[in-house]
Amino acid sequence: YTRARSPQKLSFQYLDDYVKRFVGEKTGLGVRVDLQTNWVAIKSLEANGSVALAMFWIKVLQHKDNYPTDRVHYHRGRDSETGADRLLIRVDDVTICLNLSTGLLEISGPHVLQWIKKRFLKLLRAYDGFKDTADWYGDEFADEDRIDLSLPLRASSGDRYGDDRQIAGGVLDGLWQGQALDSRIERAKIPSVQPTADYVWPMLKSLLFRWLSDEHTQVCLITSQMDSTALRELCQLACSLKSTASFSMICAPFKADPVSGKDLPSVRTSAMKDFPAQEQMWLEYKLMKQITSPMVASGLNLIAGLRLGQAQVLLTSAPFHSSSSTSKVRRADSVQFLQLTESIFMHDFVQPLNRSM
Repeated sequence: YTRARSPQKLSFQYLDDYVKRFVGEKTGLGVRVDLQTNWVAIKSLEANGSVALAMFWIKVLQHKDNYPTDRVHYHRGRDSETGADRLLIRVDDVTICLNLSTGLLEISGPHVLQWIKKRFLKLLRAYDGFKDTADWYGDEFADEDRIDLSLPLRASSGDRYGDDRQIAGGVLDGLWQGQALDSRIERAKIPSVQPTADYVWPMLKSLLFRWLSDEHTQVCLITSQMDSTALRELCQLACSLKSTASFSMICAPFKADPVSGKDLPSVRTSAMKDFPAQEQMWLEYKLMKQITSPMVASGLNLIAGLRLGQAQVLLTSAPFHSSSSTSKVRRADSVQFLQLTESIFMHDFVQPLNRSM
């Protein structure tokens, strides 16, 4: 970003451009900035708003150099007129209100324009300075203990899904379970090349379903490519298993989808857009916040189930991308099933991706 100007020289056009660019590059979302004498609003360009945008603003506000929850009390409640689920803080003579369903950020107060000039860009720069990939084992982002998620979200009128299985849709079709999956695992202990769409992809999904069904197992997914279709399927799988699903890490390159040219923030946004607000909120906390990018270029593709110090790993040359699920093009990929200790898996497969060359 361009070096920030001094408050005296800061124009509101500059602020408008900076905020739009900042949000766009961080999330892939478009926003509009409205400035009034005692009120400022930053709105999503999406017709129904964006839960992903709301989660992004929470991360910015609660960053350790901004308004972390150990220093600032966040109030959560409903708007008395609209019933909207909101997060509210009062700091520095302004009131900041965030709509958790639409991502609308409103800042009000008698001196709000001066606060915007002097303080708001500092909040953005503080978050911008935090490397999302600096430490995969840390958790600088908002978590359940920072916001009271016990208050259920109001289902929006646009919710098109009923229970979790409806949300999963056809993603549960064709899964191998029981002996059918066990026999393929045993076969995959010997490295081989198998049809991608008819063998490798169903095995990936079947193992993910098995692991996500076990409350004691955490899933790790590392891929060299990812598109919104594949990520959406992963979200659907997770939503069908909310009571047990757990992810330790999802790792994909920033330039995630070479087919469409979309970067990782755009892939995330596209994957989430068709889920109702309730599911988006859950996915942001349970799945999306685990997504990161490697610090080195990598062609590694694997999924792993981490349980009680052990790791079951499926290595493959097939990326977690919808191109691996299509039978329109005949394709084959390598596949191998490994059983390791979790410490060996982390040392040999995960840590090398987080090292500077």
